[in-house]
Amino acid sequence: MRKELARNVKERVNNYDADNVEDFTTAFLKEVRRSKQEDKAFDESHLQMTMTDIFMAGAIDIGNNLKWSLLYLLHYPEVQEKCFQEIKEHIGLERRPTMMDKPNLPYVEAMYSEVLRHTDAVQTGMPYTVPCDVQFMGYTFPEGVTIIPVLNSVLHDQTAF
Repeated sequence: MRKELARNVKERVNNYDADNVEDFTTAFLKEVRRSKQEDKAFDESHLQMTMTDIFMAGAIDIGNNLKWSLLYLLHYPEVQEKCFQEIKEHIGLERRPTMMDKPNLPYVEAMYSEVLRHTDAVQTGMPYTVPCDVQFMGYTFPEGVTIIPVLNSVLHDQTAF
């Protein structure tokens, strides 16, 4: 995957067109060219590192999400059947689904959202700085303190779900 990514980045660098910024890679290259004019240390090697980070992390997440989805569908055949029927009704069996089909598959979407909620793929949220003194469950969080929310406490709250 890294070789393919490196080849793709090299191809994009060689075929760069400043007037045709159509995706993240070309926008990144445009910023590299601009920063070179301002003598900043920002170059194409940063693009390779950034793209590797994005694709490697994304591939791992997607793989894990698919594994969990299959596991849940195996344990809940009635949910699997409802998903299948919705796909069969709105897409059919002759073609592959596309993103354009997503609005027509609310049950499948809900099932996948539940898988993501249950699997705790990300255990914590992003760090936040408290903008003012906050009272929460008997504790005082002073202005400026950094908090890191534990998502599990919210995603498995019986009163919310």
